[in-house]
Amino acid sequence: MNTYRLAGEDDLQGVRSLFLKVRESIDNSKLFNWSPEMIETELINSQFYVSLSTDQVIEAFISFRENADSIEILALGTAPDRLRSGTMKGLLKGFAEKFSKNGKGIYLEVHPLNKAAISLYDKCGFKLSRVRKSYYKDGSDGLEMSYF
Repeated sequence: MNTYRLAGEDDLQGVRSLFLKVRESIDNSKLFNWSPEMIETELINSQFYVSLSTDQVIEAFISFRENADSIEILALGTAPDRLRSGTMKGLLKGFAEKFSKNGKGIYLEVHPLNKAAISLYDKCGFKLSRVRKSYYKDGSDGLEMSYF
C-alpha cells in the first residue's frame, strides 16, 4: 500500500530523478514537453504531492501550484516500471479528494493526443471544462480538465 503526502525538502532529489526518468521514457515530446531547465524551475516554484512505496521510494508525483481560488496541476509523472499499475490513479484521486475540500477547483491541461492521460483524468473525476485554442507549440489545442 502506497503512502501519499506532500513532498518535503528532503524529497526533492528523488522527485528530480523521477521527473527526469519520466521525461526520458516518453517518445512523443508533445505528450511531455519538459526540458531539464523547466524541470529545475518547477522544483523551485511548485509543490509536489508524491506516492511512496512501502520502502519509501517515490513512485509518482504531482506538481502543482495553489492560487487564491484554484489549484493548477502542472505535471504528473509515474516511474516507468509502475505505469498502468494504478499508482497514479490512486495518487491523483487522493490529491483531488484532499485538496478539493478547501473549496478550490483543481484544473490541468492535457494534449488531445494524450489519450491515456485523458482517460485517467476522467476516471479520477476530472471533466473537460474548456478548450484552449492553439495552446501547444505544435499548434494543437489544449484540453483543460477540472475537478470540483
